[in-house]
Amino acid sequence: MMIWMKRLLLFLVTAALWIVMTFLFVSKERVCNAALEMLAKEEITLCYEKRETSPLSCEIDYTTLLFAHSPVARIKRFSLDPLEIVAENIHLEGMATQALPPRIERLVIEPLKGVWYARGDFGTAEGKFSLSERKISLTLTPSSLMRKKYGSTLRMLIKKNGKYIYETTF
Repeated sequence: MMIWMKRLLLFLVTAALWIVMTFLFVSKERVCNAALEMLAKEEITLCYEKRETSPLSCEIDYTTLLFAHSPVARIKRFSLDPLEIVAENIHLEGMATQALPPRIERLVIEPLKGVWYARGDFGTAEGKFSLSERKISLTLTPSSLMRKKYGSTLRMLIKKNGKYIYETTF
């Protein structure tokens, strides 16, 4: 084997090991605190009863999500790990209930793949996002409740083959 291939292989193994070790030894408590601070800059506050961190994840139970000091949602369980972010048993409150039915069963975001999925009283939604291109897309398959009571929200989306589509940049 050529010397440059050995060095390249050694570099790749070392880099992979460094990433894994960094991930294992960085305090998840610190990561959770940093995420909460980032949200606070956008006037988003999480008030919670219980928070647990492990080497690979951070879980927050019984959370109230506030935007500009107004309640937006109550989340029974919220978990964060490198492969996915999951929120379960979400109950929308305040201004959020004007756009969507109040109950969301599950929201899953897979940051490495750039995809997300949600299921609730509104129906099912799935989408993609790209931080590098600063784009997000949504495809909604609405429930009958969503069609009957939240037509104003659906009118903001483009209807195509019985589904509603929304795309934007941020």
